Amino acid sequence: MLQEFMSVSITGDWPVLFRAEESCQKHRDIAAPGCSYPTIRWSQILSHQSGCFRGSDEAEFLWRLARASRDMAFLPDMEDKRKKELMFEGFEYVKKALEKDEKCSAAHKWYAICLSDVGDYMGVKVKIGNAYIIRDHLEKAIELNPKDATSFHILGYWCFAFSELPWYQRKVAAVIFSSPPVSTYEEALQLFLKAEEVDPNFYSKNLLMLGKTYLSVKEKEKGLLFLTRAKEYPAHTLEDKEVHKEAVELLKKLV
Repeated sequence: MLQEFMSVSITGDWPVLFRAEESCQKHRDIAAPGCSYPTIRWSQILSHQSGCFRGSDEAEFLWRLARASRDMAFLPDMEDKRKKELMFEGFEYVKKALEKDEKCSAAHKWYAICLSDVGDYMGVKVKIGNAYIIRDHLEKAIELNPKDATSFHILGYWCFAFSELPWYQRKVAAVIFSSPPVSTYEEALQLFLKAEEVDPNFYSKNLLMLGKTYLSVKEKEKGLLFLTRAKEYPAHTLEDKEVHKEAVELLKKLV
């Protein structure tokens, strides 16, 4: 739902894993489909047979396993059955992470992301119900670590998605829940801006979403500014290239 709305050798000890993650391109931990990690093969984490990897129950390691599971699930040509298994495995890892440490900001963020993923395999009622939980965990992640730009971005995307919800989908949601999830473009805008304030120019899609949100609140000049910045953002990943393409297409319609 969030995606719609979202090589280092591992030799056997924890510090290696942490150094590996630190060497990853800054703030690529949103892990959207198509996003790649040039410096880390996350599959090494999951496939490693060492007991210190598989047997660990530390929150900081468990949420990284959740992230690794999700990243593997979105590998090209991943078989559907295995993809689903990886999604649910990732969710189990991050649930355990929160059980171990409910004050771990990253665990709350990845709980929200993984819950969204597994919700795609469930019915509409479950997905709508999960939306409240996703929002709550993102807000908790921000409370625990207000310097994490990605949490602000993902919550902004949540707000934007529910602001975009067509009226007929709102009616369906209202039938299922007396108070379906709602938000506004203004809320989304403030969150995207906060993400940019915390870490300027950290993510091409945040620039794109700022452009789209400014257009939605009828501020065309600012929308054009951020769409141009998104277009000019260095394309390091497949997602960056997709952002570039969308920004170019939107600018053609506006200029």
